[in-house]
Amino acid sequence: MAGLFHLLRNLTGRPYFRCVTGGFSMAQQWWSEDVTIESRIVGRYVTINSTERAAEYMLDEWPAEQRGEAFDAAKQALIDAHEGTVSVDYALRAFVAAAEGAEIFFYKSPR
Repeated sequence: MAGLFHLLRNLTGRPYFRCVTGGFSMAQQWWSEDVTIESRIVGRYVTINSTERAAEYMLDEWPAEQRGEAFDAAKQALIDAHEGTVSVDYALRAFVAAAEGAEIFFYKSPR
């Protein structure tokens, strides 16, 4: 997972290579709500239920033309949650705010 957040930190919109770290596994930071959000494939939705899954979505699925200040704030919130400096719920709220700002369709459902 550390490689994933390193990529998120250095996200530039250019193609990237996903790092796979072996031998180390950290606990997932599960969210209190699931966020079901549209993907790049028309008619396909994915469920985001953790900080790590949100980071993957931002790297792989987020439309490049819809990256702005809210995207950057959400990206930083995910990194900060991963590092333990903000709450997981804060990262969830930042991710949802970025999706709203980018007009990406989503809905939340409590667990």
